[in-house]
Amino acid sequence: MPPTPVSNREPGKPINLPVLYSVATAVAMALARNYFPIAPMLAPPVGYIVGTVLIVAGIGVTVSAGVSFRQARTPLLPFEQSTTVVTTGLYRLSRNPMYVGMAMTLLGIASLMGRLSPFLLVAVFVAIIHFRFVLPEEKFLEGLFGTEYLDYKKRVRRWI
Repeated sequence: MPPTPVSNREPGKPINLPVLYSVATAVAMALARNYFPIAPMLAPPVGYIVGTVLIVAGIGVTVSAGVSFRQARTPLLPFEQSTTVVTTGLYRLSRNPMYVGMAMTLLGIASLMGRLSPFLLVAVFVAIIHFRFVLPEEKFLEGLFGTEYLDYKKRVRRWI
């Protein structure tokens, strides 16, 4: 039986959930589309088709990656005491498929909106996730799993 997960989060600090950044970005995208509608990008029906495909694929990628974590019985929350390095499923292709899936979903939403301004906010989301979660998580996992994680980093790309 795997060890009981232990939180690495300091008491009193807020829980950082990447999905909340994703939701906040989607809200900001809607506001940007309405109040700062920079250049048309994808006109209907192309934007609707592309957007729908990206949203469905993005949600599928995120859920599939989460299922891999559940099957490995390791926590989903960033910086929680991981019990194993997940290398199966989508983790054979990307070290961060959940974040890739969230970005794909946001790209789909931006496509539905059909303006440049929402796409710019997807880039901001990716930058925030990269610096606030991906880089610190890598250091955390290197410290926790050592050579096993370093070998995994050599074999698998960070994003796609």
